[in-house]
Amino acid sequence: MNTDANTGATPFLLADIGEGIAEVELMRWFVEEGQMIQEFDPVCEVQSDKATVEITSRYEGQVSKLRYEIGNVIKVGTPILWIHESDQQDEEEQEPIQRVADNPSTNFADTPHTNTSSKKVLTSPAVRKLAKENSIDLCSITGSGPAGRICKGDVLAILKDSTTDNTAPMNNGIDTNSTKIDGKYPNTMSSSPSPRTGDMLLPIQEDTIMPLRGYNRIMADTMTASLKIPHMVYSDEINLNRFVRYKMEQQQLLVDDTCTQNNADKRLLFLPLAIKAASKALEYYPWLNSSYNETKQEVSLWKDHNIGIAMDTPRGLIVPVLKRCQEKSLPELTEELKRLKEALSSAEGGGLTAADLQGATFTLSNVGAIGGGTYMSPVVTPPQVAIGAFGKIRRLPRFVPPSSSDPTRSREIEEVHTCTVSWAADHRVVDGATVARFHGLWKTYMEDPIRLLLELR
Repeated sequence: MNTDANTGATPFLLADIGEGIAEVELMRWFVEEGQMIQEFDPVCEVQSDKATVEITSRYEGQVSKLRYEIGNVIKVGTPILWIHESDQQDEEEQEPIQRVADNPSTNFADTPHTNTSSKKVLTSPAVRKLAKENSIDLCSITGSGPAGRICKGDVLAILKDSTTDNTAPMNNGIDTNSTKIDGKYPNTMSSSPSPRTGDMLLPIQEDTIMPLRGYNRIMADTMTASLKIPHMVYSDEINLNRFVRYKMEQQQLLVDDTCTQNNADKRLLFLPLAIKAASKALEYYPWLNSSYNETKQEVSLWKDHNIGIAMDTPRGLIVPVLKRCQEKSLPELTEELKRLKEALSSAEGGGLTAADLQGATFTLSNVGAIGGGTYMSPVVTPPQVAIGAFGKIRRLPRFVPPSSSDPTRSREIEEVHTCTVSWAADHRVVDGATVARFHGLWKTYMEDPIRLLLELR
């Protein structure tokens, strides 16, 4: 491969991150030109429409040239920098993994022949040492680096398969298990992140041009694609009196300290109930839990209900995904939501993994959590075909529904805990009647949680 102006330097290619991602935005550099780095040192942080990912080094040596600046868009498979590998590593690469003993009397006919006896392996001394310490034959490993180079992650992957160790292997220099959404790294060379469009800022003193970067840029690209979809929107109001009453009765049962400690995560909360009700309704209306391929003109109906939950964060709108909601109980959904929220709010903590942000088949947005109380017009995120948005729970006066036993009650007014909900769907895949029927079933579950609980397996 050509090394541009960096004769003798090795190009460091941006590896495939997965999920069909073709390009990413460079968020920050962790290295600078002339810096010596070791294998698995952090190199840079990039952001796709799925997640923010830390790229780590597959080589040991000196950084020769950085190709991109902060904010540039990089295509997968292109060099992001060049590196002069250490002389020791280059010398090691020319040596075979095993040497025949200097014994002229060795009888090769009596020696079992294997392909590992003379095969040359491209790798670093550190990887050779790691393999030797764990009795791993490097010749049996297919390297993931350039020209078949065996990286440390390849050896760690073998160790993970053969033991119960929790060591997290790297994927071509990408540590998807340590992906951070709001993580902070010391001594990083990056520009300040651009503010969110919804942030409260000081009064603008002069005309200012703000480049869209990070999640703002991703949101712009996603919404451009979304609004090419012919949307249909269905809105309604639900009565949550029974939900509120049941919740209050449950809280009374948790007065005892011991009981509260053991059952705090089993309390009935609105969002987990809304998620479980949606998952149950999707069992009867699977077309809403699907993806549309415009090129092939085909729809994929998904077995698992992987429901994305839109959340407002300091980095902008992020949609983590609750996987296989149809298999989870209400307490399990509550616990998983708690984990995701803690990961999003943690500046120094573990953060979200790339898996937490991938694979959504349906999306819900709790706008009421930030004070929204009226109807909304949510936007479908392709290739999904449906999304729901909830408003704030409010106490409002409403006429009592007519009763066959007492028709005069229809003239009475009562206090009702109401919540507005709006559904949007891709009209190329589903029609308004399907959305209305889906909503009717979801509404039944929300207005009568006991019925939902009785139907859960």
